[in-house]
Amino acid sequence: MAVSPQKSQQVLSAYACFTNHFFQQNQPTEGQQKLSSDLSKVASERWKGMTEEEKKPYKVLSLQNKVQARFQQESAQMASLPPGTVVTSTTGRKRKLPTRKAAKDPDAPKRPTTAFFFFAQVERPKVRAEHPEYKVTEVSKELGKLWGAMKPEEKQKYNDKAARDRDRYHFVSC
Repeated sequence: MAVSPQKSQQVLSAYACFTNHFFQQNQPTEGQQKLSSDLSKVASERWKGMTEEEKKPYKVLSLQNKVQARFQQESAQMASLPPGTVVTSTTGRKRKLPTRKAAKDPDAPKRPTTAFFFFAQVERPKVRAEHPEYKVTEVSKELGKLWGAMKPEEKQKYNDKAARDRDRYHFVSC
């Protein structure tokens, strides 16, 4: 009644784990000839008489077997799918299989800088001087507040710089 390696994906119940263990312990010797039906009856009676505490190791073994079988099944399914495929797990969550990143061209032009980043390049040293105890995140929050409080006329010089940088990027990338 032992499980062959070919059927390793078959999920065994706690009772099946117990009977496997019982049959391995009670192998007939050369002089004895026990029928498997007799052993099955003895195993069944012993299982019925066991306490929950005595059954616990077999229940744990069954759970481990179940998890391992599910892992092997899902691994086989995932291996057959092409990269980038969206997969819905048994919990209903969708996830994308990992894809390889395309190699980045080292000669590609840098993306255009935004108006806020031009503003931050000028104002960051001033904020750091005013508040040397601020962490990087706090400095960024302060810059965001300053940018939000600026009037559109004050932002115009940074918007003009950003427009020139966008033109540079489009000229170089085309």
